Parts: sequence; structure tokens; C-alpha cells
Amino acid sequence: SVSSTDLDGKNEVKSDYLLADKNFTVLVELKRPDTALFEKDKNRSESWKLSKDLTYAVSQILAPFSQILTPDP
Repeated sequence: SVSSTDLDGKNEVKSDYLLADKNFTVLVELKRPDTALFEKDKNRSESWKLSKDLTYAVSQILAPFSQILTPDP
């Protein structure tokens, strides 16, 4: 598990799995089967709106990537 926690123990971010080899890295965020991926209505362009749960999951995945890809000073 990849995680990051503030000194006060808040804002903990954990990814469920980290998979890597010399060519790529994949962070996997598992969600329950009943987690909504899309909203019931569509956007003006008739494309599906991403649910808040899905948007939050993507944010959870991106947070550790920013730490992995940012070089230490």
C-alpha cells in the first residue's frame, strides 16, 4: 500500500495496490460493486457525467503519483 499522512494524522491517502516494473507503474483503487460511476443524467453533449465517487477515486489515485513523480530536493 502507498500512503501519505499529515503529521497530525489527517488527510491519509491509501491506494489499494501498487504494481510496477522497469517500464511502468500502476496504482489501483478498489471500490465496492455498488459504487456509482456515473450520474443519472447526462451532460449537454449527451456524454455521461462522472459521479462524485468516481471523481474522488481518481483524485485518490493521483495523489500518490504526484509524490512518486516529484523528485526529492
